[in-house]
Amino acid sequence: MKVLYIASNPEEHSSLNLEREITEFQRSAVANSGEAPQFIFLPSLPFEELPIQISRHKPDVLHISAHGEEEGLSLAHEGRDKVLLTSEMLCAFLDVDPAPRLVYLNSCNSEALANEITKRVQIAIGTTAPITNRAARKAAVAFYVRVLEGKSVARSFEVGRMIMKGLDKNRVTSKLFTQAGVAADKVTLHAPTRIVARFYEDRTKPKGRDYSVELGISGCPRNTIQVVFFTDDETFIVDEDDLEHDLCAVIRTTPIDGQIWMNQSWETYGDLRVFACGVTAGGEHFSTSGALCTALEEHYVSTRGVGSIGDLPAYLQGAIATLRRMGRP
Repeated sequence: MKVLYIASNPEEHSSLNLEREITEFQRSAVANSGEAPQFIFLPSLPFEELPIQISRHKPDVLHISAHGEEEGLSLAHEGRDKVLLTSEMLCAFLDVDPAPRLVYLNSCNSEALANEITKRVQIAIGTTAPITNRAARKAAVAFYVRVLEGKSVARSFEVGRMIMKGLDKNRVTSKLFTQAGVAADKVTLHAPTRIVARFYEDRTKPKGRDYSVELGISGCPRNTIQVVFFTDDETFIVDEDDLEHDLCAVIRTTPIDGQIWMNQSWETYGDLRVFACGVTAGGEHFSTSGALCTALEEHYVSTRGVGSIGDLPAYLQGAIATLRRMGRP
């Protein structure tokens, strides 16, 4: 996910605390693992540079932090005088291929502008009235933290909206607008690194008491070259002198659609903790962990295109529930 953060502050206006806002965004990005989000910060960008930078970077998210007025956003040109960025201007600037998937207007009185620019972008966020700097900043940071966790735009937006209402004493809120046919609760902007799992060769019935499962990792960096899957479950130990064989699987490959799979099965009669550590061609490393049954649910909910675990076929729900019920001592 690439976020182009643009800020403009004409000299006649009070400070927007831009340095603090940028710092908080950076902290939220650092907390993420796997394919790192890219935040491109361009504070004090002159108005005339805005279309150039949008075209150059082609971000997934365009974030504009500025003072807002009823007719548009108040930006500054190179001479530091105020220029009003109207919806007509911004729609023209957004005429790039591909266009941003989301525009976040972190400014007061930007509701109408956000609604108008959905002529160009799928989703836009704006506010309904003047708001405090702190409320705007905290709401935006909360939004991006949830996005980086893999939550949908709608769920992430709702958290930020509640932060804004609370901090501004319920006097103002933000609004999310979409193009016709776009469901914000189905749109995710970032895939965090997580453990996934599937029944090996789609066999959802156990052999004896054991189920055959295959572990995978999704949302890993595109230049990943090796992943080590392992568990700390002692029931997997056959030989104390061969723990690396009993508890681990080493996979040397590159991701396909952001995923790497073991291509071998583990036999288990219950839920267990699983872990993965990966390295990239550039020498970076990452790690993630989870429970097997949760990993199974993550995989099947996403690949079956359903909204929740309860929407999965009964045979899948039953197999996962059986594994979870058996548990581990």
